[in-house]
Amino acid sequence: MRATTKAGEPCPVAATASGLCYLHDDPSRAKEMGRKGGLRNRRVIPDETAEMPPASVSQIASTLFKAIETADLERRLAKLEGKDGH
Repeated sequence: MRATTKAGEPCPVAATASGLCYLHDDPSRAKEMGRKGGLRNRRVIPDETAEMPPASVSQIASTLFKAIETADLERRLAKLEGKDGH
């Protein structure tokens, strides 16, 4: 005997003694199998910043701050010299 789907078609999975398929016979079993399958199917996205040594992060920050400071000084100097168009 085969169980039927919601559409009324015979279920492709063999029925158990209760008349239901293996998963529908025990819903907690289906839940557990889904949980285990989901845990095995994890995709880990590498965190590239975690691989950078602290010295590199410090060097990048220092370079960035110098660039910002230099741009600010150049803007101020241009304004003093009247080259900014204002």
